[in-house]
Amino acid sequence: MVYDRVRENLRRYQKMPLPELLDISINHTLSRTILTALTTMLALAALYLFGGEVIRSFTFAMLFGVAIGTYSSIYIAAPILIAFKLRSDTFQKKDKEKDAPEERGSVTGAKLMARGIEIREAHFPGKAPIDTYGNGGFRFADMSHRGSLLCLPSGIHGWDVTSPEDMAAVAFERVLAEADEIEVLLVGTGTEMVILPKPLREALRAKKIVADPMNTGAAVRTYNILLGESRAVAAALIAV
Repeated sequence: MVYDRVRENLRRYQKMPLPELLDISINHTLSRTILTALTTMLALAALYLFGGEVIRSFTFAMLFGVAIGTYSSIYIAAPILIAFKLRSDTFQKKDKEKDAPEERGSVTGAKLMARGIEIREAHFPGKAPIDTYGNGGFRFADMSHRGSLLCLPSGIHGWDVTSPEDMAAVAFERVLAEADEIEVLLVGTGTEMVILPKPLREALRAKKIVADPMNTGAAVRTYNILLGESRAVAAALIAV
């Protein structure tokens, strides 16, 4: 759990000193680590006290293992990464595009070509949680984007859909193309939850994708949780 968060933060904060980044990562997962350990130990304690002599020694070994595992996750996992001299580029994709200096704050940008200016398609390579939403856009990975988003295994893409009425199967072609890496598709339908059109539901079902429509705020929160659990999740989010 700690290493998953370290990997995510290495992508997001590439210039942050490693000790500081590890502290942030541990703090992000600390409450979840402790709560998981406590609930597990409560169940094991009940088995130890009331389970009888047959399983008492086995339960004690499990209690000891959970305690040691929790301690090592908090106090040992991070120092090991420092000892191994983890670099900030360890988990970066080799083909990751470099952001243009003048467009660091936005996913969308313009690329100057010999024949004029070509507008580059909105695209962020890699996965990232959505930090904030509203005012017609989203913010993620220290960047902002105006308009709707598709959060897919290949990256975060701009999406031309502006209302639930635009959600035809053709608008989900990119989702269907990456169906092999998607199990759950969260569809943020704006300020209100809207049922997906039947042809779209059938197209997603044919690709074995479970579609779950909800308002955009709920979709963002659910996407962040499932992404943190390394689930095969994607999201189609209409800007609000």
